[in-house]
Amino acid sequence: MIVRFKERKDGKSSWQWSEFPNKVAVQLNDTHSTLAIPELMRLLMDDDGLGWGEAWDVTTRTIAYTNHTVLPKALEKCSQAIMWKLLPHHMEIIEEIDKRFIAMIRSTKPELESKLSSMCVMDNNPQKPVVRMANLCVTMSLYGLRSSRIKPMVLLLADGFDFVALTSATSSPNG
Repeated sequence: MIVRFKERKDGKSSWQWSEFPNKVAVQLNDTHSTLAIPELMRLLMDDDGLGWGEAWDVTTRTIAYTNHTVLPKALEKCSQAIMWKLLPHHMEIIEEIDKRFIAMIRSTKPELESKLSSMCVMDNNPQKPVVRMANLCVTMSLYGLRSSRIKPMVLLLADGFDFVALTSATSSPNG
């Protein structure tokens, strides 16, 4: 999709990454394809030289997430150890997403501090540290969807997400 975007400049001498979400849409249905989030970030930063902010903006406006189940066991969790072994750079990106999300919550909604452990992407339980794939999708979606579209989805994960979504989500063409 990136190659085609670059090939189709619509008569312009170069492409603008701000136009990418207007030309490309990626729909994640459930959490099976969650790694598309850090993969698009990796491609934009490593292969195309975008900074974190621009890559995150493009990613959040390009990828949309829909969860089709309310069953907690259907919300995938992946072993951090396995992911670090197989996808170390993706894990660095996921950790940075989580770190920035936690910082955003602490600075804008300090009253949610007690709920952060259930809202964060990285569950660092010493017995079984995992990446919460649905939380990664919701965290990304908070930046890319209208709040009216987020409310039903975030209620599945933690009531804190609902409060955050209603106050921090931004409108986007994909919303």
